[in-house]
Amino acid sequence: LADCHSMKLNNLEKILWSLEDMVYPVEIPPDIARRAKKSIDRMLEIV
Repeated sequence: LADCHSMKLNNLEKILWSLEDMVYPVEIPPDIARRAKKSIDRMLEIV
């Protein structure tokens, strides 16, 4: 099993803090966002 040191630095408390305070926002170009949404919508249809 692969082991990623960077991923171990993340936890639910840090994710919540980031979302509540809008720290380190990620900006995605509109064309990429549209394609990503299409893929995510398809995945959710399966569930």
